[in-house]
Amino acid sequence: MNVTVRVSGQDSEDELRSLRDWLATDDAFRGRVTMERSHRSPEDMGAVIDLLVVAVGSGGAATVLAGAIATWLRTRRSDVTVEIVESAHQRTVKVTAHRVKDAEATIRGVLGASDS
Repeated sequence: MNVTVRVSGQDSEDELRSLRDWLATDDAFRGRVTMERSHRSPEDMGAVIDLLVVAVGSGGAATVLAGAIATWLRTRRSDVTVEIVESAHQRTVKVTAHRVKDAEATIRGVLGASDS
């Protein structure tokens, strides 16, 4: 399963790179995180959208991802919104730093990850 992660807010491209680097320090995600650019359609105005694609297999990687993103969110100094899309069932969650008390549980719920 792949998980797509978008970051919005002030300096979103820098924040996305920060998240990519944060995940790259975890052995569970080494070599499994790619940064991609997806272009809007020609009739849409606006910039290129950057996103991360994380290959999450079995063995609790979704739980580790939920914890890693939640921890990263707690380190942000400005308001940041992370949109996470789980590819298999197209489940989506948006978590904004400073607005969700338990980001990890919310993200785990979307990814279908359990505590075990």
